[in-house]
This record gives sequence, C-alpha cells and structure tokens, in this order.
Amino acid sequence: MKVRCAEDEKQRRLGFSVYEIMLAMFFLAALVPIVKLAVDTQERNRRFRITQERIKAIGEAVRSVMFANQKYAEDNCYGWGEAGDPTCSVLALTPEVTGSSGTVLVFHTFDADALNALAAVGCEVRGSPPDFQVRCYDGFGRLMTYAVTNGHQRGTPYLAPYYGRIPTLEVWASGGFHVIFTYDDVVRHFLALSRSKLTEWGRALQSFVRLRRNAELANVCGTAATSANDPPGGLGSWDDAVVPWVWKVVSLNPTRLCSGVEDTASGCGCLNHTSLAAWEVSPNYCTVDQAIEMQRVLSALGLGTAYRVDGFGNAITFVPLADANGNPVGCPPPRPQPNYPVAGLVLPKSRIGVYDALNARWAIYWDVSYE
Repeated sequence: MKVRCAEDEKQRRLGFSVYEIMLAMFFLAALVPIVKLAVDTQERNRRFRITQERIKAIGEAVRSVMFANQKYAEDNCYGWGEAGDPTCSVLALTPEVTGSSGTVLVFHTFDADALNALAAVGCEVRGSPPDFQVRCYDGFGRLMTYAVTNGHQRGTPYLAPYYGRIPTLEVWASGGFHVIFTYDDVVRHFLALSRSKLTEWGRALQSFVRLRRNAELANVCGTAATSANDPPGGLGSWDDAVVPWVWKVVSLNPTRLCSGVEDTASGCGCLNHTSLAAWEVSPNYCTVDQAIEMQRVLSALGLGTAYRVDGFGNAITFVPLADANGNPVGCPPPRPQPNYPVAGLVLPKSRIGVYDALNARWAIYWDVSYE
C-alpha cells in the first residue's frame, strides 16, 4: 500500500494539474494584449519618428534653398530676371505647391543639396536642378500636404519681407501632425545684409565724390593761354565744390579730369567730354537699372558684383541725382565748366535701393548726401 502511494505521488509530480494548466492559460491570455500593445506602441512610435524626420528634412530643405539661391544671385545675376538679366529667372527662394491636394513641393534651384537630403530620408524626388518635384509619405504611408505663404515667384523681385510679410511653410501629416516653419531668422539675416550693402554703397559713393572733387580742385591746366583766367585748380575752382561729381561714376572714364576754362586750342576744359566719355551725357544713366551700366558703376566705386543685388537677390537701382522721392533730377547735368550753373544742383543726393515697380514705390533705399 505504501509502495503504491509513492508511485501515485511520483506520477502526480511528473504532470500538470488541470488547475495549473488553466492558470497558465489565464496568464497567457492576459499577457498577449500587453505584448501586442507594446509592439503596437513601438511600431506607432517608429512611424511617428519617420514622419518627424521627413517633416524636419522638408523644413531644412527650404531653408537651404533660400540661402543657396540668394548666394547664387549674388555671384551670377543682376536680380531675378526683371532687370534685364534672365540668369536667375528660373530660380525662386521658396518652393511652390502643386498637386490636386497640395501634395507636391516644386523647388527651383541649381543646388542639389536639398534634393539629396530629401531623397535620403525616403521622399520621392522627380526631376533635377533647377526644377525638381518632391512628394513625401509620412510614416503611416499617407502623402503629406503643404502650403506656402508669402513665397517668392520665379522671375519677380521678392519684396514681401520689406513689407513685414514673413515666408512660412505649413506641413500636414497623419497622426495629427501640423507643423509651421516660419523663416523669420532667414529674413532678419537678409534684411541686415541689405542694409549693410546699401551702407557700403553710400560710403563708396561719398568717397568717390570726395576724391574726384579734391582731384579737380588741385588740377591745373598748365598753359599760359588759360592760366591768367583760371585760378589755381581745374575748371575755375570756385565752382568745383558744387559740381555733382557723383555723375562721373557713370562715365567710361570716371577718373578723367577737366582742366581750366574751355579752350579748344589748348584742350583745357571738358570740351572733348563726348568723344572720351569723360562726362556722360546720356539720359540712360539718369536711373541705373541695367546690368552693363550697373557693372560700370560698381567698377568705378571699387565694389564687387555682389553689390548688384540686395540681401534677397533683388536688383539694386541707382539714381545718381535724386529728389526727395528718389526721382532723377538735372538729368543729365550739364558738363562741368566755369561758372557752373548751380540752380537745383547744389550738393545733390543720390538714391540707392530696391524699387518696387508694381506698387510704384521704393521697398528699401538709402539716400546719400555729399554735404
């Protein structure tokens, strides 16, 4: 009897009771939802991370293009195509949104960094610089949608920031994602650059006028025929200070001096100003807004090509002799001569800036005084 009980106990220890099996099944049933929830949460988080990564890449791509295109305009263009230079007319600082539901971003840039960065995070890129389209799926497999406000259109000046309008990019994605990129820091940088350029322009103009005026005051014709009628210094010296020497900056020979009173025989004065372009009389230079003319002015001032455009890549306009509204006056001024007519031409100012032709106003400008 004792032996049999021992065998029964041994068999009982080798198996599971119904109670134990039921208990195990209960724990498994409770554990499956927990494990499934953990797996689902991990997968959902992974999809969220993919969405966030792609949204961030899109925002940074727009920023990258803004800087790249602005730099390209500085190095290669005179504006965005509105000022006689079509080189940059195919570019835009911000992308445009197309597609039936706003699902496509179109970039206009020669820089491929944005394209490569978006392709690297799994966005679908079609085309190549300067025009490529981007469609991005979020982590849940749905296309993102976009909206751009205060953007830049190809072939036109970009003046919105001068009127307080900041470019933004909105992105919508699954999971309640709605991200707004506001590029106010980029705008502040470009605005500061614009002001810096106009300031350097102004200083260069003032320096140019001072050097030309002083050189002419010290200039003497050096001939007996005119020395009796001409006090020391060129032209007549008494009127050199009121001659608008800034006009010389548009000349083919900006450093050429006049000398003495008009005397055809001796070559004194500025009688030969037409053939040698010592004193430009063409009305085309009353407002300098063409690439070739602007390059001549910048060369005379010792400024580089980057000063053809403002901080946003807009063409800069230069009015050598301007009134209070920036309109040209005394244009072209009569060539320098003794007893120079000073009415309306006493120490005139110049205006440099970006002219908004659409609204007939200056978006930004700097008036340069020569007093």
